[in-house]
Amino acid sequence: MIHPLIECIETREEHAHRHYGCFRIGPLLPGQGITLGNGLRRTLLSDLPGIAITKAQMEGVLHEFCTLEGVRESVLEILLNLRGIVLAPTSPWVGPATAYLDVRGPAQIHAGDLQLPPSSQVVDPSQYIATLMEGGHLEIKLTIDQGRGRRSPQTPVPQSSLSELTPSLDSLGIESVFMPVTQVNYKVETQGAHENAVELIMMEVWTNGSMGPRQAIHEGAVRMIELLEPFREPSYLSPLSNPILETTQEPQGIQGGEEVEKQGDGQVDVPKVAIESLQLPPRPFNCLKRAQIYTIADLLQYSREDLLKIKNFGNKSANEVVEALETRFHLSLPGQSSNQARRL
Repeated sequence: MIHPLIECIETREEHAHRHYGCFRIGPLLPGQGITLGNGLRRTLLSDLPGIAITKAQMEGVLHEFCTLEGVRESVLEILLNLRGIVLAPTSPWVGPATAYLDVRGPAQIHAGDLQLPPSSQVVDPSQYIATLMEGGHLEIKLTIDQGRGRRSPQTPVPQSSLSELTPSLDSLGIESVFMPVTQVNYKVETQGAHENAVELIMMEVWTNGSMGPRQAIHEGAVRMIELLEPFREPSYLSPLSNPILETTQEPQGIQGGEEVEKQGDGQVDVPKVAIESLQLPPRPFNCLKRAQIYTIADLLQYSREDLLKIKNFGNKSANEVVEALETRFHLSLPGQSSNQARRL
């Protein structure tokens, strides 16, 4: 059995927020290189957590297209500069944190002027934010949070009163970029021939400086292992008990490998399966939802005549419901046998 190793070929700091690392992974069996390389690349780019500024609050600002007196940049330009600031956690992250910026002009504001919580630090203090003129004043309250990938801004509607024209303190959402890894390239090299052939992965990783390439490779590998670990001893759920499969299960009248049994009083013991499992056309499905019929158990309380009383629910819709019940669960509506369902 081949035991692959990770070898660090080179690491360097190209810039304060651009770190580079080159790694060799192998040896691997033929065909495993692209499988492992592609999976690790996608994990590095999308699954590693990071922290970033998510919201900004400025007194007197209603929207991002406002301008501030004594400030060279518009609010939109300031938000874009705040989005580009790279932050790194200094301890395990426990939740959203608050940072502050309070500067009076004349001055040029950089990321190093932020008053950050102890749990975070700026990677590059020289990152530019804004320039204040004489008499200018910029006061911002920032929210820092942890996430993965990108997060779209969520700006609430400003709360203002018609009788009070002075705007209140409003929060502006920032399109946050949490990804500590900015770029990953890899190629697969083959050494040897025929039965002695092995594959090696040459992987290049660039990070934003919030973590080094070595740490990124390590955390990416750990996350892949954690993702696949449950498949070492998989425990399968029956289709009817798995909510993920309720809308995609194959037609069958079984639950956990056995026929759906009847109770002693002749009533069918049906689990609370969503009606989505019937895979009905849009018209009957929407009619049932409007009638507050959400599960198979709810549906079996209606006869065919009761269903026809629902608004916009006609004979064709009734036939589709009856056929779906019979095909998928071997069930029929009250007062109707399976043979009658087939004749319909």
